[in-house]
Amino acid sequence: MTRMHRLAVLFCLLALIACEQAPPDSVARVPEPATPAAATAIDLSPEAWDPDVLAAYRAAIADQSVTSRFSGQSLVDGLAAAGAPLHTTGETGLVASTSSPFAVHAGLETLKRGGHAIDAALTVALTQVADHLGGATSYAGQLSLIHYEAATGIAHRLNAGYATVLGEGDPMSIPGYGIPSGRAVMVPGFMAGIEAASERFGRVPFGELFAPAIHLAEEGVPLSGARAAMMRQREHVLTRLESGRELFLDAEGKLPDAGDLFRQPRLAEFLRKVRREGAAYMYEGDWANRFVQAVQAEGGHMALADLARYEPVWDELPPARVRGVDVYGSPNLVEKLRLAELADLRSRGHYSQSADALYWLVRIARVNSAIGPHLVGGGLPREEAEALLPSLDLSEEGRYAPEMTGRLWAAMQTPEWDEVQARSEAEQVRQAEIIANLIRDFAVREPEEEANENEDVARPDHTAGIAVIDTEGNVTSLVHSVTSAVWGELGVFVDGVSVVDPGAFAQASIAATGPGRILGVYGGSGIPSCPAIALRDGKPLLACGNVGASFDVVAQQGLVNMIEYGMSPEEAGAQPMFYKQWPPGQPVRQLVGGEGNFTAALLAEVRARGIDIEATTDPAQVTSGGIWVVGARDPETGVLGGAVTAGMHTGGAGDFAGLVEAY
Repeated sequence: MTRMHRLAVLFCLLALIACEQAPPDSVARVPEPATPAAATAIDLSPEAWDPDVLAAYRAAIADQSVTSRFSGQSLVDGLAAAGAPLHTTGETGLVASTSSPFAVHAGLETLKRGGHAIDAALTVALTQVADHLGGATSYAGQLSLIHYEAATGIAHRLNAGYATVLGEGDPMSIPGYGIPSGRAVMVPGFMAGIEAASERFGRVPFGELFAPAIHLAEEGVPLSGARAAMMRQREHVLTRLESGRELFLDAEGKLPDAGDLFRQPRLAEFLRKVRREGAAYMYEGDWANRFVQAVQAEGGHMALADLARYEPVWDELPPARVRGVDVYGSPNLVEKLRLAELADLRSRGHYSQSADALYWLVRIARVNSAIGPHLVGGGLPREEAEALLPSLDLSEEGRYAPEMTGRLWAAMQTPEWDEVQARSEAEQVRQAEIIANLIRDFAVREPEEEANENEDVARPDHTAGIAVIDTEGNVTSLVHSVTSAVWGELGVFVDGVSVVDPGAFAQASIAATGPGRILGVYGGSGIPSCPAIALRDGKPLLACGNVGASFDVVAQQGLVNMIEYGMSPEEAGAQPMFYKQWPPGQPVRQLVGGEGNFTAALLAEVRARGIDIEATTDPAQVTSGGIWVVGARDPETGVLGGAVTAGMHTGGAGDFAGLVEAY
């Protein structure tokens, strides 16, 4: 496994550790649902698309080669030849995502055929899992979303994260990453979340949302070089058990090659059953029985009662005002945006040109490394941090009070803050030893070592982010993930559905949460990341999604570019972005030179002020990046547009074709 692959795996795993948990008295709290929109008979099957357009999108899947992470120019050319040019701006509706142009177009067709933003987002998510072959995302994964309902002016958040197992009495002894164990499997939330969101806000009948995913499963996914490389990279997982060998090996016992058509008939049948019977098929039906048996066979304590009692968590998000914009997102993300406003970054110049602005933006992004929450282990104990910074209340209730941000900004400019940061980092370095299975290979590759040509493109994103805006002003931001290695380490497949093992890195979080309760996902109070939505003057401004090892810091920079600096999506997506400091105590290495990168001189200025960031011209040396996708409506013209940021595991701006569509 390559360094870049391991690093990306790590952060998707660690995202679970800093999660927000459900109330202590129940698995979930579910407010009274709003009156659902009347279901409308809509045909979302790709067979209803223009045949030439369908052919272009299917060809684009196969064209993801070892030199291009996404479909790129071939899709643009194919749609032009079909007389249906790709539109990235429009006035009616927009769909954007971090992966799968086929799924993005399925979402756009959902809007065109009368669906709401929530319908389109759910269609994209369902389709992505089939396109990802259950690797980076899974129907037994987890999901989080924020949905702004224009008719009421209320933003609703859904937490369909993994739930802990009732019978797991000693979570700290759950085997760690690299040791396959059914005890690391948690109760999935993805499908329950899909159904809950559809029932509450959807216009399209629940079953129809599955049509594009069923098409891909039945007709097959054309394998690109990148997908075939990923299968080879994870062969030990895919072939560990008979359930995987039956799915992935041919009659001669070989994995499929690039160019092959990979069909998933068992998955298609599974999807048809959920389509007919609802999510209950996964939580109470035949699939639930087979899932429990498979997990128990691998030593897990999962029981039917764990599935039957699962319900996702709904709550309402209050807006946070930043630079005249109402932001709906996690408290920790709002904290970062408010700090950027207090720093008045715009007066310091843009951070791509101003060392002063970049210095403070990096400091803001690293607030969590000083006072938490931490993605792994813990830093300085809260009591010690508060003793050094007596003006701060670092409790969950006090930390995110609006007035506390001003005190936090003042504290960041004191010598005591630097002491807290240093002591906290030292503790994180010590605790990082608990993830030695991955850390040992994090050493930067020496320049003379031969690079793996499939390294960047073969590594999964382990997550997908989705942003949708519809003609009525409804906005949905959704993130879903396996929160594990691609296909996990267990190698269990139940009726074609991948069963992953997020508990292999979440022992402490599971222990702290207690049995039978839902962990948070992206969007919990401690995750400064998407899903997030912003409005200006009551009208949709943007929605975002993100993936990658540096998922949180690229999301923060993207939003700072739009909210603090007033950039358009295209401008925001084109800016250089610094990456996340990992492992603790190691410098961030940034690529310099060329369009979209920082200059070596700028990084040298910031480094001279104490930020451990280094310049390199070797892509193999760079800290792993991330992808941030945004959909936005221009507040003056009303035109919808979107953008995707560049990341270290992408091939260039042209590779993003098909990830943003509008009409």
